[in-house]
Amino acid sequence: MNTLHLNLKKKWFDMILSGEKTEEYREIKPYWTKRFLEYYGNYNYPNNSVIIKSCLSENPFEWLEYINIRPKYYKGDEIIFTNGYGKNRPSFKVWIKGFSIKQGVSEWGADYDKKYFTFHLGGIVSMSNCT
Repeated sequence: MNTLHLNLKKKWFDMILSGEKTEEYREIKPYWTKRFLEYYGNYNYPNNSVIIKSCLSENPFEWLEYINIRPKYYKGDEIIFTNGYGKNRPSFKVWIKGFSIKQGVSEWGADYDKKYFTFHLGGIVSMSNCT
């Protein structure tokens, strides 16, 4: 089981904790591409521009499979969300229901008509220092 650690602004932290926000987004950029996708098989690893173009295509997972790239995080893995920095910062753990590349919901922080790496969030597994 993989565990991903992500820091959130208070607004998004509270919305996920309350159950109002059920997806978390990250931009399709080289930094997140390296964190969320992995190379497998016997193929020379393509550069980030090829992967990013694939993610932005109409059917991104079809292209990613063609170039031997797959998500690192799958259904059943977990995300630990934190708010702020420091030893006693609030945090909670949720399980991942799924991962996709899609347009986000603007009320949840996504820009209109833009695709994102999207984690579909399940239930809260545990909490620490949350009020």
